[in-house]
Amino acid sequence: MPAHNSSGHMAPTLKSVASLLGEDAELIFVDDGSSDNTADQFFTLQRSIPLANSKIVRQSHQGVSAARNRGIEHARGDYLLFLDSDDCVSHELLALLRASVSDYAADVVCWGWDTESADGSVLRRYFDVHPQLPLNMTGEEALYRRVVDRSLRVWTASAAYKRTHVAEHALAYTRNCSVGEDLEFSYLALLYAKKVSFLPRVLATYRKRSGSVTSKPRLSRFDSILALKRVQAALDADGRPSVRAVASHFRRTKILVNYFYTLESYLMNPTAGSISETLAALNEVFPELTSEIQETISGDRLGLPKEWRLFAVSPMAWWAWVRVRRRTDRYLPTRFRSSGPLAQMRRAELLAR
Repeated sequence: MPAHNSSGHMAPTLKSVASLLGEDAELIFVDDGSSDNTADQFFTLQRSIPLANSKIVRQSHQGVSAARNRGIEHARGDYLLFLDSDDCVSHELLALLRASVSDYAADVVCWGWDTESADGSVLRRYFDVHPQLPLNMTGEEALYRRVVDRSLRVWTASAAYKRTHVAEHALAYTRNCSVGEDLEFSYLALLYAKKVSFLPRVLATYRKRSGSVTSKPRLSRFDSILALKRVQAALDADGRPSVRAVASHFRRTKILVNYFYTLESYLMNPTAGSISETLAALNEVFPELTSEIQETISGDRLGLPKEWRLFAVSPMAWWAWVRVRRRTDRYLPTRFRSSGPLAQMRRAELLAR
């Protein structure tokens, strides 16, 4: 569990894992160079909750990826579960995980997870969006379900990874990547997995905080596109026919969808500049990213949204159209709107057909 200046919100997470800790489970808390009293707060909670079989590892501030990698180095268990300091897990998780791996020693074990707001209101229930899945799958089947038919969704705290699987394929979080590093790790873990299990229960909760990295309008959010491009390179290098089919979908339904979702979200922030200023700043931080996106769109012959093709010709015209679309959406029922997460999902589903 990595933490950086997390003293104000990490208690619920630590309390949620307390009942899981003991001889069969350990907690490695990595203080990533916090400037507040995160370490002191951990020691206090370690005694008061209490947190059995837990320890703290302290390092200079190097980012969440380096902190998670440090945790991997110190881990001794058969499976690794990564938590952020604002996540919570069910007290049933360990028992269900143990039962699953005793029958089918999967390389990756996944489960359902809900999303809540900072005040605890449920924003999304996993099984309202995703169907039940087979309890046991091959890695290739799980990867297909994750990318193509989108029936499986994996998040940082909704999967456990066999430690030998992580070591065998040298899986690690990319240093200096602060957004999308968890997606990259999970996609590659599925790509290289032989066996994957699914626990048909909601066993984790993601709580969205207004101050979290993914909530702030900053160019570093485009790290996620580079993370997906690294996954794309691994998919393209894999020779299996089933993976080649996944690779073609991944480029359109993951990289392109995420690029436009991130760009549109960034531009909608009041502090963002014009489309020209934003793309110029983006090009300084991530050279050639936007030109590569435009080339991908121009070279695609399978049919992409006209809106994206407009971007390849003129980003300014694209942004003018998006603003018109968003104003129109205000007067439409949610299911008919052309923007937002549901619309992005519908576009990805259309592209996957």
